[in-house]
Amino acid sequence: MAATPSPRKSLSRVLLAGALALSLAPLGPLVQAQATQGSRDPQATQGEGGATADEVASSGALQVVDVAGDLAQGARDAYFAKVEARRERDEAAAAEREKDEELATWTARIDAYLAGSPLEGYGETFARSALAAGVDPRLSPAIAEVESGKGSVCYASHNAWGWGGIGWSDWESAIRAHVSGMAASYSSAMAEGGYGLTASRSMAARYCGASADAWYQQVSAAMERI
Repeated sequence: MAATPSPRKSLSRVLLAGALALSLAPLGPLVQAQATQGSRDPQATQGEGGATADEVASSGALQVVDVAGDLAQGARDAYFAKVEARRERDEAAAAEREKDEELATWTARIDAYLAGSPLEGYGETFARSALAAGVDPRLSPAIAEVESGKGSVCYASHNAWGWGGIGWSDWESAIRAHVSGMAASYSSAMAEGGYGLTASRSMAARYCGASADAWYQQVSAAMERI
């Protein structure tokens, strides 16, 4: 039994045939004119170079066929270029949708974790900053719980992480600074046992020194709750 072509291949063939037909349509009268010229006087006198009218008509028809072939190739190239452009647009749109879905998922999880705290409602800020920096979205909220009860007791203004020795004027700036600080420290100080993109014992040793083991366990447990 012959294999049945897939609907997608069948549609592509129909579209290609249509494009080819449109590209060849303007050549119809020209081909007909060449054929008519050759049939008017089969015994016509020889023209320039000794060619008969039939030979001249045949040559003209071949030239028309060559032009038609060029146009057909152009139509195919244009068609497949459009198909490729559409595929690239679809892939880009799918990637954007996936990013939006990931952001929405982490935002909801972090918002639920921070509910009732001074950091309530900042789930999107944590998630967006972390995803942009390549940091585990749970890391900064978890450290905030361990260091300040999710921002309830800060040693400096809007500093919920006991980090940096500075304060900030608002939570948005503070969150972005802490998350980007984790990523920057990871990139520049890993050789010295720097921070990390997620919780680890080496990160704990740098972040809080002598209490590293207990701190690591507390942060890891907090991350599990997000």
